[in-house]
Amino acid sequence: MKDYRVRISIRNERLLSAIEGAGYPSARQCSIANGYPDHKVGTLVSGARKPLDSTTGKPTKFCKEVLEIVGKNIEDCFTPRQLKGFKRNSYQVKVDEKELKQLVSTSNNQEKSLLESELNKKISEVFSKRLTAKQEKVLRLYYGIGCMPETIDTISALVNTSRSRIDQTCKEAIKKLKHISSASTLLSTGFYERFTKIDVDSKKINESEVYLQREQSIKGAV
Repeated sequence: MKDYRVRISIRNERLLSAIEGAGYPSARQCSIANGYPDHKVGTLVSGARKPLDSTTGKPTKFCKEVLEIVGKNIEDCFTPRQLKGFKRNSYQVKVDEKELKQLVSTSNNQEKSLLESELNKKISEVFSKRLTAKQEKVLRLYYGIGCMPETIDTISALVNTSRSRIDQTCKEAIKKLKHISSASTLLSTGFYERFTKIDVDSKKINESEVYLQREQSIKGAV
């Protein structure tokens, strides 16, 4: 009997690489920056949306628009098989522990460690700019950022502050981090995906992504 189920997502690597090469960190940000619903470009990357019109056999209007955005022709971004769309864009396989360890190679673990280090560096930069020393300490302890998460009672004892003041300090810190310049920087690191206890509504995320994309465009033009 197998030990694990692994979900594998199928993506068009050619198109995704072209999107990244055009300066967009993700298909979602490409959608937002160009005025589409946030998921729309992703449907082309996943094969859920076919690039060719089923009647004419020619690229759809949306496919042409995306190719123009990334500055590529259709042969650069789609294999003959991908032009037909995908019947499935994900599937599950059952593996045992030995097979799973082979899938997660040493090189992948090294890459993960590097990304973790970069994430922690970015978080520290934002925290030092936006938060007081006490706010940073309380936030890290409460949400387990760079340490194990602690209870309100434990934090209260560590910083010699009442429970109600700890709660207030957390709220003040989160409010500062929701400023669009901070939120966009944290968003680019994957902060909100890792620390899911920190609640940020989708509107704020969209605003931050647009801000981040605009800042990257400005830097690229300089």
